Amino acid sequence: MTNSDVAWMAGFVDGEGCLTISRQKRKGRPSPAYRVFISVSNTNRNVLSIFKSEYGGGIYNIHDRRKDKRGKNWSDAFDWYCPVSSSKRFIMDILPYLRLKKPQAMIILHFLTTKNGFKRTHWPGRGKGSAPLSPEEITHREWLRQEIHKLNTKGPDARKGVV
Repeated sequence: MTNSDVAWMAGFVDGEGCLTISRQKRKGRPSPAYRVFISVSNTNRNVLSIFKSEYGGGIYNIHDRRKDKRGKNWSDAFDWYCPVSSSKRFIMDILPYLRLKKPQAMIILHFLTTKNGFKRTHWPGRGKGSAPLSPEEITHREWLRQEIHKLNTKGPDARKGVV
C-alpha cells in the first residue's frame, strides 16, 4: 500500500470509523474481558473490501432497508471489523494521518502495548482460559475504556474533562 492509500483509510476512520475498548462481564469468571474494537462503516461494500484485503476481518451488513422520517428508504450499510490480530498494525499504519480520532487511536495503542505488562496470577484448577486480571490491571484497563468512551461521546459537552 502507498502512503496515500493509508491516508485515505485514515480519513475513512476519522469520518466513518469507530475506535473503542469494550468491556464484557463474563458469567462465572472473576474478572471482565477488555477488547479493542475497530470498525469502519459505509454503504458501499466494495470500499470496505480494501480494508479487509489488507488487514483481514469481516464485512457485515448492518442494516436492512429502512425508512427515514419522511418515509424514504435508506441504503443498506456495511461494517468492516478489524481483527484483534491486526489491530496494532492497523492503528500504527493510520496513526500519522488521523486528525479527529488520533486521541482514541493513542489510547488503543497504549492499551495494546500495556496489555501484557501486568503480572498474571495462576488460576488454580483451570486448564483452559486466561487467569483473572489483577485489581490493578482492571483499574488500568477500565480507566482507558472510560477515557476513550468520553472521547467518543457526542454532544456539546462531550469533550469536557477528558485528560
